[in-house]
Amino acid sequence: MEKVTDKIHALPEGANYYSLEFFPPKTSMGFANLTSRLERMSQALRPLFVTVTWGAGGSTATKSLELAEICQRQLGLTTCLHLTCTNMSRSLIDEALEQAKVLGIRNILALRGDAPRSEEYRDEAQSLDEDSNKDFTWAIDLVRYIKRQYGEYFCVGVAAYPEGHSDESHPEHQDPGFDMPYLVEKTKAGADFLMTQLFFDVQAFDRFEEMLRGHESGVFKTIPIIPGLMPIQSYQILRRTTKLSHAKLPAGLLERLDAVKGDDELVKQVGVQILSEMVEHIKKRPSVARRGFHFYTLNLEKAVSHILENTHLIPPTTIEEDAVIDVELTPGTLSPPSGDSKRRRLSSVNSGPRNRVVVSRPSKSSNVSYEAPEDEAGIPKGPINTRANTLAISEGEGSLGREATWDDFPNGRWGDARSPAFGEIDGYGPTLHVSTPQALKLWGYPVEVSDISTLFRKHISGELSAIPWSEQDLSPETSTISKQLLALNSKGWWSVASQPAVNGVKSTDAVFGWGPRNGFVFQKPFVEFFIPSADFDILKPRLIAHAQITFFAANSRGAFECSEGAEEGVNPVTWGTFAGKEIITPTIIEAVSFRSWSEEAFSIWREWQRVYPGGGGSAKLLAGVREDVWLVNVIWGDFVEGGGLWEFLMIGQNYGLGNNETASDIKSSSSLRTLDQLELQFNKQNIMLGTTIDGMTNGTLKSATNGKTQTSTIPPRLFSVSKTPSLGDFKTLVTESKPVHYPLAASVKSNVPIYDLPEYSTLTNERKSALQDEWYHILLHGPGVFVTKNMYRDTSLLERVNSAYAAIIQEEKQGPGKKGDHFASSGENDRIWNSFSKHCLQDPESFAEYYSNPYLPLISSAWLGPHHRLTAQVNVVKPGSKAQISHRDYHLGFQSTADCERFPQALQVASQFLTLQGAVAHSDMPVESGPTRLLPFSQKFEEGYMAYRIPEIQNYFLEKFVRLPLAMGDGLFFNPALFHAAGQNDSKDIQRCANLLQISSAFGKPMENIDTLPLVERCWDGLREKFDAEGLTDSVEALVGNLAEGYPFPTNLDRRVPETAGMAPESEVGLLVRALKHGLSKEEVIQGLRNMKEDEKP
Repeated sequence: MEKVTDKIHALPEGANYYSLEFFPPKTSMGFANLTSRLERMSQALRPLFVTVTWGAGGSTATKSLELAEICQRQLGLTTCLHLTCTNMSRSLIDEALEQAKVLGIRNILALRGDAPRSEEYRDEAQSLDEDSNKDFTWAIDLVRYIKRQYGEYFCVGVAAYPEGHSDESHPEHQDPGFDMPYLVEKTKAGADFLMTQLFFDVQAFDRFEEMLRGHESGVFKTIPIIPGLMPIQSYQILRRTTKLSHAKLPAGLLERLDAVKGDDELVKQVGVQILSEMVEHIKKRPSVARRGFHFYTLNLEKAVSHILENTHLIPPTTIEEDAVIDVELTPGTLSPPSGDSKRRRLSSVNSGPRNRVVVSRPSKSSNVSYEAPEDEAGIPKGPINTRANTLAISEGEGSLGREATWDDFPNGRWGDARSPAFGEIDGYGPTLHVSTPQALKLWGYPVEVSDISTLFRKHISGELSAIPWSEQDLSPETSTISKQLLALNSKGWWSVASQPAVNGVKSTDAVFGWGPRNGFVFQKPFVEFFIPSADFDILKPRLIAHAQITFFAANSRGAFECSEGAEEGVNPVTWGTFAGKEIITPTIIEAVSFRSWSEEAFSIWREWQRVYPGGGGSAKLLAGVREDVWLVNVIWGDFVEGGGLWEFLMIGQNYGLGNNETASDIKSSSSLRTLDQLELQFNKQNIMLGTTIDGMTNGTLKSATNGKTQTSTIPPRLFSVSKTPSLGDFKTLVTESKPVHYPLAASVKSNVPIYDLPEYSTLTNERKSALQDEWYHILLHGPGVFVTKNMYRDTSLLERVNSAYAAIIQEEKQGPGKKGDHFASSGENDRIWNSFSKHCLQDPESFAEYYSNPYLPLISSAWLGPHHRLTAQVNVVKPGSKAQISHRDYHLGFQSTADCERFPQALQVASQFLTLQGAVAHSDMPVESGPTRLLPFSQKFEEGYMAYRIPEIQNYFLEKFVRLPLAMGDGLFFNPALFHAAGQNDSKDIQRCANLLQISSAFGKPMENIDTLPLVERCWDGLREKFDAEGLTDSVEALVGNLAEGYPFPTNLDRRVPETAGMAPESEVGLLVRALKHGLSKEEVIQGLRNMKEDEKP
């Protein structure tokens, strides 16, 4: 078959084309039905090519290759196989490429997959050489490998992100400009076409395409850029997909969907209109290549068929294709008729155009009208349809259309397991849907079973936005039974899915309604939860014995239990009746779907375990829990009196609600009819949960209605003085954290990223932003420290600066008193406090050259933003000098223990965001000279400002610290909350010299006062000459920003009235820039600064 790019180039000038994406269904029945659907769609729609997804880590490898073979060989469709390259067996990549070649597949979409996590994903029996992460870290590595191994045999596509790629490195800072260097490199490596992530903001795509076509590299001038579009299948799927992909929903689009979100049919109709408008908008844009579109079908056909017809993207039919092929087919006629070789392959007897659900015998399904016996399923009663009629079927017209699109309203894992769309919306396999840093931030480091219970409780209570099995908050409907779920959780039974009973509520109800407006909806209550095996042994006989209960249960070893007869039956648990329509059952629970989901649910335990590599306490806990628990789904048949479910599950235990309350007292509250009744019931119960938060001691509150003393759920604002920070938690955090891949770093040593800084003038704005994003991530989510090699390339400048330092030290030694520092006795080492000001006054020329280094503000603003204030202190550590005690730095690091304890938790965490610590090596610093001792990731320990003072944690620091040698001119920057200490100088003759940079946020008080006036007076002439020669370059701005204060507060607003254009008066930096631009004299500048200082006085 042809390459995608060959087919695109062969199209007539100005032609449009499209492609469709499919994923391997989860069940064998879904796979069979997708084959039928694909055959019909290939005849009716004629896409230029199709793509087949590949699960992360190769999780769907076998099924993906099987589906690709059907598309390529059986249906004759040009097929593009997705291929990821991380976290799987190295040989699987080669096998997939070889198998694709054998199948005649000429197209590969080269993707990275999840971030490389070798320690977590490598099997114990797998050798290091078999780890794909050894050779593949990014998609570019796969592109290069394919081109190196196969030359031009494969046409290779890569992913592009119109709104920016939201990766674990920077999930909150999406920006296509950040991605640009990587996309350029992927394209240069051999990418033949670009396929975008889904989007709904067409303006974002317009900007993205214009940015690519006009990029200075020239690599995107003619390359096909195929926009990725996802038909809107339901409101819930749309919101979940855009949340996971970080795709923005324009306000106008969302307003249109919000107006109909309760009616699935109207959502789909409006969705078709929206996607059609997007296609037409993009079609009208000028394009240097044929305009293509890629549709993420989610294995469904109706919506995409309507969109394609509305936008006239379906290729025109020929007479031969539109003719009825009047051939009588019998069970013995298994081949399509011979004849016109130009006609595309018609549906075979066994698949047929109708796509009814294939069953071996009649079932108890609520959808029996959509079933067909397996000996009849693929045999049409009449002639094979024309292409036009087949299109009508794909669009759901007539009885055949209803049969073909019977699953057109997917409901994820709660849908029909026979649907090709059953299960997750993406088909990429089990995943946490969050990055490792996000997972750690959300779920911390559980080391006891009670820690897991706390996470589930917080999710139910709305304190936690996600758990591994649900990346969303509780729905308003589920929130109505949150009290019951909390009671269940208090037993150590962790709920992952549930719904209340609903009896004939109007379909327009704000909480429980769905479907068209003229209907009524019903629900059986159910709950699904993980339960310890010992508890399940007790619960199981009760489940079996109860007449109202249907249950399913499974464990990680594949054991399966269910109610008698349940394995063959189907349980509709949500249904609706609507005028002029058959009863609709969007939510069903059956054995095959539960089994499929249980495998995924237990895989998610493993995915969570992999967040904690190295076999530490958290990993061991999760592995043990996974092996022990059962997943149980309990359905209560009585939807009229649904409270019986909770009464049954809580027998023998008070709900934990009120002192005089039993489970039966709350029974009626979970059989829901109106919100007013619910609110009345809960107000009557006066519920106050007595659970402590985060294991901290709470105060008590008096009930407003009965005067009883009950436990408060308000957590204390202070870290507990009586509870010592956990050494175990600290160890787990430090040992189990690993840095993500930082592509711009030259290397990572001892978990510390090392950057080999190029000449600043060679940096593009995109590369500057990319560097800042990486540094920000390192300081916040990563190791907390990084090295910048060659920050000062001109060592002769450093020698001049060192001479100025030596002169200052000598002058101060001759003065009255002796100067010590904060870790060595007076006279042992040399220290210059406020070296920043003293350097300027001593040698303004070397000062100006030193502090005009543009890397200083680039690094500082990555963490602190604009208007930061730099101060500096020089330290000269002599041979034999002892090491510091490990500590954290300014602000809270410089407070006494008693004072530190008085700061609330929020400020304990916030202190790190107010400063950045840095050091420039003014001498070579081999390891024996004692460069700074560092404990990567320790800045993430929230109680660290209390913890670093504890002897046990100080001893642990001494066991685990790392240190890196520095060369003269290198820089070291770290989060002030990082545990660190100056090392012992064991050298014989090295005087370790560093300029220690204390850089403060505009919103924090600097550690030292800087008097700008004398510094500007000393430097102004040199600054003026530099500006006249260069203009307002980054180097000039660096010097101005270091020299003067960029933040105009605090001030006296009576005298210094804010400027008209903003809310702030002019700053010192603003004055200097204005003076440079307008040619003010030195005297005018100095007078202006004096006036500013005078006006600031109270």
